[in-house]
Amino acid sequence: MFTFDSIVRYSEVDHREKLNILGVLNYFQDCSTLQSESLGAGVKALHDKNLVWVISTWQIDVLRYPELGEKITIGTFPYKFKGFFGMRNFLIKDQKGDTVAMGDTLWTLLDYKEGKPARVTEDVLKGFVMEEPLPMEKTRGKIMIPDDIRACDPIKVRQHHLDANMHVNNGKYVEMIMDELGFTDPKRLRVEYRKQERLDEILTPYIYEDEEKTVAMIKDSSGETSTVMEFTK
Repeated sequence: MFTFDSIVRYSEVDHREKLNILGVLNYFQDCSTLQSESLGAGVKALHDKNLVWVISTWQIDVLRYPELGEKITIGTFPYKFKGFFGMRNFLIKDQKGDTVAMGDTLWTLLDYKEGKPARVTEDVLKGFVMEEPLPMEKTRGKIMIPDDIRACDPIKVRQHHLDANMHVNNGKYVEMIMDELGFTDPKRLRVEYRKQERLDEILTPYIYEDEEKTVAMIKDSSGETSTVMEFTK
C-alpha cells in the first residue's frame, strides 16, 4: 500500500473544525496521484502515451471525521485491473491505527486522441502492486433519480474548477452540490461521473432531499447529465 502522512490543517476544516467529505475525497485523490507519480506513471507519463485515467465512480464511507490538528495517514492500492478498467481502494487511519474512512473507486483508461477506452497493458501497470480489497459494502448499482428533484442556480465553469487534464476536477462537482446543502458530513458518499465538462460550460445542479439521504445531479447546457451523487446522512 502506498501511504503518506498529513496533519489536518485549518484550511481543510469546516465550521465543525473537522475535515468534511470533500476534504476526505481530496486526500484520496491526492494519494492516488502521488502513488502514480512516484512510479513514473503520473499525468505527464500517461499524456506522453495519449492516455488518461478517468474516474467513473466513487464510494466513500466515513466512520469518523478527523479533527483540526489531527495526524492522519492516507493510503491507497489497486486491487483489480480488467480490460479498460481499474479498481482502487483508499483509507485514512488515525494515530491509533484505526481506520476512520474508506473509499472504493472504478476508473477507466482512455486514449484521449482516439476518444475511446484503451486496454490496460503491462506497461501501464508497471510498478503497481495489487492487494486484497478492503472489507467494504460495495454499492455499484446506478443511483436512482427521484421524479421531484429540484433545480438550483446555474454555475459557470471557471479556471479554478479545472484539473491538469483541463476538465472539471472530480471534487469540484461534489463541492458544487455541497454549496447547496445544509450538511457536510454524510456517512456515505456515492458519485457517478458520466460526462467530462470544460471551461465556460454552464452547469445546473439538481437536488432531492429526505430524512435519510440527498440525491443530486449536475446537467450541462445541452441537458446531458455530467454527474450523479448520493449522500447518506
